[in-house]
Amino acid sequence: MITRIHGRLSGMRGDSAIVDVHGLFYEVMLPGGLAQRLTRSLAPDEAREVTFHTLHYIEGWGGGGAQRPRLIGFTEELDREFFELLTTVSGLGTKTALRALTIPIAEMAAAIEAGDARTLAKLPRIGPRMADKIVAELKGKAWKFTLLPPGAPLASPAKAKPAEQPFVAEAREILLQVGYRASDAAAAIEKVLQERPDIATSQALVQEVFRQRGSKQG
Repeated sequence: MITRIHGRLSGMRGDSAIVDVHGLFYEVMLPGGLAQRLTRSLAPDEAREVTFHTLHYIEGWGGGGAQRPRLIGFTEELDREFFELLTTVSGLGTKTALRALTIPIAEMAAAIEAGDARTLAKLPRIGPRMADKIVAELKGKAWKFTLLPPGAPLASPAKAKPAEQPFVAEAREILLQVGYRASDAAAAIEKVLQERPDIATSQALVQEVFRQRGSKQG
């Protein structure tokens, strides 16, 4: 089984990357957000080295039709692990789950743990009914993924993601407990940290979020 693939990104085909590994070309299906980012950023004739952590997927399995082996790729092992968790939801297929991954994993996991079905329902191909089902089946199982750093949707393999400080995760949890939606909490925290890199405690971070919100409302 192929668990990781490294090579040159030859091009994009829809939501799949074509990876050149010493003259062998592999088609790797990607999450929606990552595919969009790579498509926008890939310059003509650019030679970019990429590494994807992969899952082996048989398309058409159990459907009675032709079965085709596929590779699904992620830039981080935890992204792959979250995807495996997500596809345990009854009725949520592999391709639908891939298309839905257009926001940061930490934000999606936080929405699940906060019971924020509204945020999940806005994801491609999800909708209110599936969002409720995701929350019902995964709440309590996604906490570890809320500790991933906020940032771009399944960030480009060209950029490594910095480790998140524990106080940031604590601040996010506080905001969720006082009624913030997961997406709003993530955006507010990111804005504060960009403007105030000196902040180093959850209390100071939350206070600054509240201060900025008060200034906006005033």
